Amino acid sequence: DLPPPADPIDTPPPPPAPVAEPPPAPRRRVVGISYESTVAGGGGPALAVGNTRMGQAAPTAVEPSAVEKLAPEPNQRAAVVPTTGVTLSKPVRLSQAPPPYPEALRARGLEADVVVLVDIAPDGAVTRVSILRPAAEPEFNEAAAQAARAERFTPATRDGTPIAYTLKFTYRFRLGEA
Repeated sequence: DLPPPADPIDTPPPPPAPVAEPPPAPRRRVVGISYESTVAGGGGPALAVGNTRMGQAAPTAVEPSAVEKLAPEPNQRAAVVPTTGVTLSKPVRLSQAPPPYPEALRARGLEADVVVLVDIAPDGAVTRVSILRPAAEPEFNEAAAQAARAERFTPATRDGTPIAYTLKFTYRFRLGEA
């Protein structure tokens, strides 16, 4: 025979669940000059130098050559640099190639805008196409890139000399336009 089950009134209550400690408060970062930060051997304050903007200033000044340099942020190249006395002529489309509307997306009633960036060579040919703001449907992006590659332009000129140029424009896919 099996022993009878324990009486529920006499059973001890289960131990309480452990209480999770709240996470510690984030440490406040202090940057700059403090009264305690003084130059060794002098009575003046030590100024924060180098990359100390990322945390607390050292209690004494550090030799500037010993401070680690921050990584530079990448720069973008300017498409046009304004210069006094220079005549700049932008490229002009010789023929606009309308993008083919993807039939599957037309049947679904979808419309979109695709912003492209094209690099134009000094002879007016498109050398590179980048999609800056794509549509949600990749078929629209492919159609816009295909149309951009087929475009031809008069070259941009600086003081009459053909130059490479970058141009941004938008292809609009609308159901009412064919």
